[in-house]
This record gives sequence, structure tokens and C-alpha cells, in this order.
Amino acid sequence: VAAKRLTTASRWRECWAGYEANATYCELKKLHSGMPRDIFEGVMDRLHDALRDERSWLKHVVARAEFVVKYNSTLSLFLQHIHDTVAKLGLEDEPGAVPTPRQSFFASLLDEATVPPSVVEWFQGAHARELERYQRMESERIKKVEAFEEMLMEYYFRSDHLTTSWDQARVEVQHRSAYRALDDGAEVAFQQYMQKLQKKMESLTKSRKTVDATEQPPATDEARPTSRSTSRSNKKKKRDDRSRSEEDRKRSKKSSSKKSAKKKHKRSRSPP
Repeated sequence: VAAKRLTTASRWRECWAGYEANATYCELKKLHSGMPRDIFEGVMDRLHDALRDERSWLKHVVARAEFVVKYNSTLSLFLQHIHDTVAKLGLEDEPGAVPTPRQSFFASLLDEATVPPSVVEWFQGAHARELERYQRMESERIKKVEAFEEMLMEYYFRSDHLTTSWDQARVEVQHRSAYRALDDGAEVAFQQYMQKLQKKMESLTKSRKTVDATEQPPATDEARPTSRSTSRSNKKKKRDDRSRSEEDRKRSKKSSSKKSAKKKHKRSRSPP
């Protein structure tokens, strides 16, 4: 029991095979074939009695501390919530040389490391049920909200609808089943829908601006005087450069011709 190999869920038919190699089990079986099982059943009875007492004490603690298990509760938060209550209950019993089972149980709840398995099992079961209930209700709520938003799309779908107040909308939709299904949550769902509609309208406006910018016609000649002037200037510069190059070539050619003529004249005047 101390090693937690035996729990209230243990059964003799599941455990006896593991005891056959145990020397004590073999000696007891020699004395009486049914003695090992009788001892086992006696231990299990005490475990069940202790579990019943622990559940009773735990129920008293939870009621006294007014704790309610929620879908997002944790064991640590639970122990923090009941800490002061448990400390007070532990002081209600008269102190003795040896703590009573009740006092020991309350003391074990003051530290998460010493929490009895029965308490952990109770909390996990209660939390699982509450989480399942919450998820089921949340799923149903989401379906109702989606149906309500689909209904709102019939009434409000343009940018000029964004100024519609909840009081105005309620008058228009209060006869619809989707509105009645949400009850108190209809106003919140309406505000969320209008926020989505606003974002949608802003996105459409941005997309239209982008399309308009890409579809603008090219600039006309009148709108590009600087570009044209620059082009003419460049062309003129190129023509001037070509003219100067041609003049340089002509001067160079003329100079070469004069030098050649001088050389011929010198050769003709030199004596034979």
C-alpha cells in the first residue's frame, strides 16, 4: 500500500499471480490456501474505508472554502484557494500525541507534494467533466454566433452601414430566430461583426487605390517637358562632338600634307 502498488481499484485475480514468488505468500498459503486472499481483502476493505473518509473530509473542505471547479482550474490554484480553510479545520481537532487520520489528511493538503491520491483523482475527474461541459457549450455558442453573423450580412454589408448602432439594429433583427438564440450575447456578437465589416471595407478601399495607381495612363508630352528638353540637349551635344571630331581630323590631315610637301621640297634641293 505504501509503495502504491495497491489501490482501491486493485482486484485479487489481477494481483495474486505476482505474489507466487513471494516467500511470505508461500508460507501463508501452506498454513491455509485461502489465507493470502483473506489478508488481501482485509487490506482492501481498510483502503476503501480510508477513501470514504477522505472523500467526506474533502467534500467538507470544498464546501467550507466555497470552491467551484472551472474549466481552467488547476490543482495548484485549488490548493491555494483552500489553504486557509484547511489550516483552520486542522486546528479544530484537539491536539494529541499522535495526529488523527483527519488531522493527517488536512495537513497533507497544505503542500502539493503530499496531496493524497484520492484528492488528485477527485480533482482530475471534476476538472475533466467541467472542461467537457465548457467545450460543448462553447461549440454551441460559436455555432449560434456564426448563424447570427450570417443573418447580419443580409442587413449590413456596405460602408455606410458602419454607423448603425446596436439599438437600431436590434429593432430590425429582434424578430429573427438567430437573434433570439443568442439572447444576452447578441449585442457583443453584433459589435464583433461590425468590427469585421469595418476591416473588410478598409481592405477593399486599399485594394481599389492600388488598382487605380497601376491603371493610370502614361504621362503626355506636355507633362514631360523636362525629359524632352534633356533629350534635345543630349542630341545637340552629340552633334557638336561629332562636328569637332571631324574638324580635328581635317586639321590633322592638312598638317600631315604640309609636312610631306616640305620633305619633298628639301629632297629636291639637295645636291646629287
